[in-house]
Amino acid sequence: AMLSHPAIAVRSMLLDRASMHLLSVLVPKCAHLRQLTFSDCRLDVEMLRLLRRGLQGASTVEALQLEWNALELPLPEASPLAPGELRERLRYRSQTQRCLAAFRLWLSDLAGGLEALWPALAGTEALALGDFQDFLE
Repeated sequence: AMLSHPAIAVRSMLLDRASMHLLSVLVPKCAHLRQLTFSDCRLDVEMLRLLRRGLQGASTVEALQLEWNALELPLPEASPLAPGELRERLRYRSQTQRCLAAFRLWLSDLAGGLEALWPALAGTEALALGDFQDFLE
C-alpha cells in the first residue's frame, strides 16, 4: 500500500554538496514524494540552492522543513575604500606600529633588556588601566 504522505527525513547527518546535488536530480523523478525534512544537517546556502533546483518544475514536494541548520551566509563583499580613507588607514597603521615599537624600546631600556623585563614583572601586582596609564606618565 502506498503511504498517504511519503516523506524523506534526514536528521543529524552531515551532508555535502555532492549529496544535495544528487538529491536535486532525484527529487523531480519521485512522483509520490510530498515532504522533505532536514534537521541538524549543517546545510549551507549553496546546498539549499542545489536543493531548490530540484524542487522547481516537476517536483511533487509540498512541504520542506529545515530545522536546526545554522545556515552559513557568505561574507558580504568589501566595499572599495575611497583613496583618502585608504591613505588614512595606512597612516594610522604605520603610526600604531611606530608607537608599539617605541613602547617596546622604552620597556627594554627601563629594565635593561626585554629578557630582564619578564622576571622583573613576575613578582608585581597587576595594575588597573588607570593605574597603568598613571605609571606610564
